[in-house]
Amino acid sequence: MKSFKRILLVITMLFTVILTTACIKTESISTKTFLLDNGIIKKTVIYTYKVKEDKILKQVTKTEGNFSTYKPESTKEEIIDIFEKALVKYKGIEGLKADITYEGDTFVENVEIDYESIDYKKAQTVFGPSFKSPKEVKYTMKGIEKQLLDEGYVEQK
Repeated sequence: MKSFKRILLVITMLFTVILTTACIKTESISTKTFLLDNGIIKKTVIYTYKVKEDKILKQVTKTEGNFSTYKPESTKEEIIDIFEKALVKYKGIEGLKADITYEGDTFVENVEIDYESIDYKKAQTVFGPSFKSPKEVKYTMKGIEKQLLDEGYVEQK
């Protein structure tokens, strides 16, 4: 009788563990990559988002270009000066990282936006007043995907 109670206790404990594990909500996080290459710049945008909620968590944008085709009327030094002045605006904004590298006649700009920690008020000084907090506007992967495709981006699979 004692061994029967122990077996029943073990089975009950196992059942409880299995049931608890099965009920834990797992969140599926995925990424989508989009490319725009218009012959002047090549822009790659990668979004990280929660699938079930359709909620964007992070955006990483890499913009590559050639000085001679980007602004043919300007010198390389003038373009670098423009970029460096713009880059200063990105500094000190929580949730926003940006850098630009130069090599020969090319430049590469990397911008990373963490939508969960970005200071939206400060970020509006860079992106303009249309850059709203998710508390004001719901950004969804489906909506962003439609917008990018309409602008000529191609999804990379």
